[in-house]
Amino acid sequence: MNNPWEQIERPLKDVNARRVDYKHPLNFFWAIDSINNYLFIYKFKTTDPLESKIPQLKGIKCVLSKISGNNYQLVLILKEKVNWDMFYALCMDLFTVSVKEQDALDAWELILRRLQRWQEFLKRDRERILTEEKIKGLVGELHFIHKHIGPTHGFYNAIKFWTGPLGQPQDFNIGDDAIEVKCQIGTSAPKVRISSIEQLCSQVQTLYLFVVTLGKTSDTDIERINLPILVERIIQQLEKDNCKGIELFMDLLAETGYFYAKAYDDYNYILSTNKTYEVKDDFPRLDPGEIPIGVSSIKYDISLQECINFECIYPKTKEIL
Repeated sequence: MNNPWEQIERPLKDVNARRVDYKHPLNFFWAIDSINNYLFIYKFKTTDPLESKIPQLKGIKCVLSKISGNNYQLVLILKEKVNWDMFYALCMDLFTVSVKEQDALDAWELILRRLQRWQEFLKRDRERILTEEKIKGLVGELHFIHKHIGPTHGFYNAIKFWTGPLGQPQDFNIGDDAIEVKCQIGTSAPKVRISSIEQLCSQVQTLYLFVVTLGKTSDTDIERINLPILVERIIQQLEKDNCKGIELFMDLLAETGYFYAKAYDDYNYILSTNKTYEVKDDFPRLDPGEIPIGVSSIKYDISLQECINFECIYPKTKEIL
């Protein structure tokens, strides 16, 4: 996750390039030009007609050119080097989702889709990185995928179950079950924040609250987790499943507002415990039918000490830390 362009010497003319990975089926290169721009280059050969309109991304210039005969190259040029981590995230997105692509036309169509996705993402007004509260929440959801429903349901299915980024009230929907995932820091009072009335009121048969307790730690702790580590571990599992789900996973991460930034390496946690509660009967929550008309956007905290009687083991997530 270090800056790969810093390892390339600036040329007097043209470009200096280094292949990203010789094991990858596609020819991707990190590159530096003579005016010290950061480039990402994709070289390929095809006799198929190509879509000539390339998405133009905020802060990045995209150029498709014919080198000779049936040889082409797509060059992405970063306009401001201070944004290298965002550019790196985009480049690694293209690299990762195409790891099994052999057909040049299929690969090109996949790359165009990803560039269009990034075009939409970069248009949004967003913070440089997520708030720490959102970081912890996303850590909890990715941990739930990695340690629980991924091993028991398969990682491709686990990604399809992840509906929270798409605006659903609960984070996961698995058949007749809905699961809301929350994180708390172990040094704080045992409580979690409920961000909407609907979050603990589901239309499906059974609703669970899965609470992950984290402790803060340093970047020297070998047991630490953070967002880049969890994302990489899930991608590795999806690669074992013939890469099914990687593109969807990348899309869902973008919906949460996450793309790799080096600053995320500073938010390190250690997993302490996780507990599951079945939300039913007189579980401490607000009932939508009891909210006065005109009242909206309610947020409230629930004390986990008052939820002890509802503690259970979710039958499809018996994996432990």
